[in-house]
Amino acid sequence: MTNQLWGPFQPLPKCRLWLSEDRTGSNAGEPERPREFAEAHLCNQDLERWNRYRPSEKKRQFLNSRLAVRAVLLREFGTDSDNFRVETMETGQPILKHAHQHPLPSISLSHTGNITAVVVSDSHQRIGVDIEIVNSLKVRPLGLTLLNQFEHDWLTKEVLAESPEMMLAIWTLKEALWKALGGPRDTAISDIVTEYNNSTLNGQKWTNKKGKQSAATHFFGHQLSFPFVLTNYSSIDDLNSQTPSFIGCIALMD
Repeated sequence: MTNQLWGPFQPLPKCRLWLSEDRTGSNAGEPERPREFAEAHLCNQDLERWNRYRPSEKKRQFLNSRLAVRAVLLREFGTDSDNFRVETMETGQPILKHAHQHPLPSISLSHTGNITAVVVSDSHQRIGVDIEIVNSLKVRPLGLTLLNQFEHDWLTKEVLAESPEMMLAIWTLKEALWKALGGPRDTAISDIVTEYNNSTLNGQKWTNKKGKQSAATHFFGHQLSFPFVLTNYSSIDDLNSQTPSFIGCIALMD
């Protein structure tokens, strides 16, 4: 595989965003397994996940995401990166392990198509990231599963109920916040409430035990134009001209 790595970008304090693009092309065959697996430092758990994927495209995406993580760790920690390993919790959340270093940074990743986003933050902060390639989106069917009544109301008020761009922004925010919460199994995407206020899109979750759980959120994207103002958004333009249009969101919780 041929990967291009960009970053670090700093959309939020004490957090670093890296973007990786797989440039092997959609017609590439199976990876050179021994070399690629060794380079990605795949553990037995990752190998089991890789084997469960049937389409070669899914296998390539998964391996590419792990190669992206290794490239980021090398840039973040230099030669000590070989002492880091990435494990996956039961919720699917990645965590960093190190034989001697404590505390450890938090990490989150997301991939779409041939793009992988990796975010690293300080150890005391919980973080989540989601990224989606912009394509034709069926707004109404997605809204039925994604939105709650409060969101339907403010989208209608802001005349944004038919906006694919806003729907993608809401989707990435909810996914990123769900990851920052730890990927709780008792939380559906529709349980996370978003609100567009003063040209800023934010999200939160109410729980019986902890009350309101909010996060600092920031969006990033490439080759995007919105029919609305989004102040917590940064455009990333210094990428390859052939890189597809995408939108992503980072959620950071103390």
